[in-house]
Amino acid sequence: PAGAAPATPLAPADALAVLASLTGLGALDGASLAACLSAALAPGAVTHRGAMLDSEALLVHVQSGEISLSVACAACRWAFSAQGQLPKVTATCNVTGKDIGIPGSTFSGEEALGLVLAAARVAFARHDPSRLRLIRGQEGPRCVIPYLSATSSGASAVSVDGATLLATARLLAGSGAEEDVHLAEALLAGVTRGAGAEQWPLEAQVQWLDVARLTPGSGPRASDSLLRAVAAHEPHRLLGHPP
Repeated sequence: PAGAAPATPLAPADALAVLASLTGLGALDGASLAACLSAALAPGAVTHRGAMLDSEALLVHVQSGEISLSVACAACRWAFSAQGQLPKVTATCNVTGKDIGIPGSTFSGEEALGLVLAAARVAFARHDPSRLRLIRGQEGPRCVIPYLSATSSGASAVSVDGATLLATARLLAGSGAEEDVHLAEALLAGVTRGAGAEQWPLEAQVQWLDVARLTPGSGPRASDSLLRAVAAHEPHRLLGHPP
């Protein structure tokens, strides 16, 4: 309406929070994927007519952009949690009882996953996981990942929540793409270097072992350090509990 204030675009974190809520409700659809991923991965990216980019144009934008590592990892954490639903989401909208495709307005689950993985590759390309450091926290470590070179802002590293990085590594390792698997291997090596494996909670240690299983190129060092860390727990903590 005339005189109405322009809509405020969703911040990336808010857009991913919306996707997480929809995932929890089992209510993901192509339109929500298109709107929220556009806001998360390419804020402000629109066509010259003011419409949202379609998935191919958004992919080009992501690959040529400078998405932050924290946002890319947060997107991976959401995508990992949504893996059971994404294959079921098609790039259609239901209009008067019929499913129709509206270019730029809907993404399929496959397209959404491809965009998130591409964003992770772009973001990690500017960082050096081999020099990853862990900072101990009450609920698990935070991961400090240095930039490969100096940035215009003067920042030397990015800090990512440990659970978020673990979900990112699991998504990358499970994608099957060689580039993604190598990246997961690098993250696994970084978080288990030195006494790193001991800093993770037991559940996370077991999940990192699953990353090792999916990344045969990571070699035995990471697996051995994780197995030693798991074996160091008190025996009663290793017993299964009824649901």
